[in-house]
Amino acid sequence: METSKLDSTPPATAPGGGTVDWSRSLTRTIAVLTGITALLAGAVVLGFAVFGEPGGDDSSATWLAVSLVVEYLLIGVAVSVTVANPGKPALISAAVLAGVSLIAVVVTIATMPGTGHGDWISHRQALGALSFALTALGGGLLVLAEWVIREGVGAAPPRGLIVRSGVLGVVFVIVLAAAGTAAAHDLVEAANTDESTAAPEKGLTAAVTPATFEHMNPPYPGGGDAIGTPYGLLVTAPETLAVTAYDADSGTERWHHVRHNRTFTQRSVTSADERLIALVGDRRDSPAGTSVVILDTVSGEQFADRRVSTSDGTVLAVTSQLVLFQPAERLGTVIAYGYSGRELWSYDAPERCVVGVAREAGTRMVTAMDCAADDISADHPRVVALDEQNGAAAWSWTGPVIGGIAPGSLVVSGDKVVVDVRRDVSSSEGLFAARLFRHDLNALNAADGSTVWRREKLELGSTYAVSCAGTLQIGDGLAVLGECHHATMGGQATFDIATYDLADGKTVWKAGAPLGFTPGDGSDPAGWFVTFPDGRVAMVTDASNDVTAPACGLYLAAAGKVKRIQASKPATGGIEEPTWCRKASLHATPGALSVSYPGQVFSIR
Repeated sequence: METSKLDSTPPATAPGGGTVDWSRSLTRTIAVLTGITALLAGAVVLGFAVFGEPGGDDSSATWLAVSLVVEYLLIGVAVSVTVANPGKPALISAAVLAGVSLIAVVVTIATMPGTGHGDWISHRQALGALSFALTALGGGLLVLAEWVIREGVGAAPPRGLIVRSGVLGVVFVIVLAAAGTAAAHDLVEAANTDESTAAPEKGLTAAVTPATFEHMNPPYPGGGDAIGTPYGLLVTAPETLAVTAYDADSGTERWHHVRHNRTFTQRSVTSADERLIALVGDRRDSPAGTSVVILDTVSGEQFADRRVSTSDGTVLAVTSQLVLFQPAERLGTVIAYGYSGRELWSYDAPERCVVGVAREAGTRMVTAMDCAADDISADHPRVVALDEQNGAAAWSWTGPVIGGIAPGSLVVSGDKVVVDVRRDVSSSEGLFAARLFRHDLNALNAADGSTVWRREKLELGSTYAVSCAGTLQIGDGLAVLGECHHATMGGQATFDIATYDLADGKTVWKAGAPLGFTPGDGSDPAGWFVTFPDGRVAMVTDASNDVTAPACGLYLAAAGKVKRIQASKPATGGIEEPTWCRKASLHATPGALSVSYPGQVFSIR
């Protein structure tokens, strides 16, 4: 059998016939190869930290840029001296490089901020520390290489052994650098995360029990948006990516999840059964892209944390299997990503169609879109049901009238998809002209998209605010349409509720609460009412016509009758903001009606 050329060099022998010791020479060769590889790996990681990591509002970029120049210079000197002038000069240059790198590691870690309100650690800082550690390792190996030959180099080892050992050392350093980079990212996210979880057995049952609305609990600090679920109230922070779950009745915190280095880019999204919440945002030091953190609403357990796209966009829906994403540059496209971040499938809507809404309906994703006519004169609404597994279109429905489907105009209830196609049919134009919206209410079979019933030309009243144009909710076999209207003929402006039987679409009852304040910037009338599972509807309004003297009130409508909620006030604490109702949102939560507005949350049970 032929001997490989790499192994053909026989071991050196001494004059007396003994074997010459080449261990020092082999050690030096391996140390030099792995040391130079570590130096190059550190240089690459530092270059990526400075030029590859997006900029944020931290000051580490300047420090690392200066460090990059110094480190590259020291690496060049150390490698050149090691190759050209081995011995004491190489040992000194390598020792200087290793010492400076160790000092840089300590300084980088020591200057990292603590995590908390407004403080966070950037990925650039972690990668900088890793690069200095690799450089220190490389310098140390070069010091070792010169130290072992202080009494002489010795004989040359076999070339095959040099190659095998050298390759093994180089591969080890490369794997170490790659694993260290991944670990640095993970450690930064862990350091920036503050979380607590609740035991699943302590979670509430998936039911919103009826409340008597007789007692008001002491308010507790709120934040940004609030989401009522059958398991409690979820309150998000106004800026930092954070959510806290409260027991809605007592205000006791159940769990929280905070990412100090991230901010929200849109409102959070819950699954159809409200068992999952997706926090959508991205890193403060990497504003491009969309990342999603998916949590269990009962326990706060994290199911996924993935960047679903390197581009900006909107998360339309979340299920137990996927996240449905709409790229900002392609509004007619939806992409389904798995919890691993891998793309599962995508769907492109017909030409001139823009997807605006997506809801889970069994094993399908029901998407609503507005499609422009060929002459771009009007929108033709369309609903398409996509298979959750592969994105194939199961059925498609085209609205019978021209109009649009707003985000709050499509709901799913059991085997039905209820769609409100609304159109502005105002008789006059102008900044202060009243707007009249005509509704075309349709109930579709969730299995095949066929029409179960339709209510045409529903006109509930006129309004001065487009945001008042109507929102759909579901409760106790009813489709509930809420809309605010201005006063006519010297009468009282009202926030009105109209309910329709989900079985046949017939009107069941209507009711309204007095309204004086006209919604404007910062107001969201869609949150001014909430439907409980038993069919009762709670409303909040400012009945005053004087913007300087608010008259906030809560009302309860049932079977066409409305009464003001007169709850006893708590012994301690109270509502701090007199105009709270203008920016309030109502939430159906277990045993209570929860009311949130910027700064505070309270519940009435």
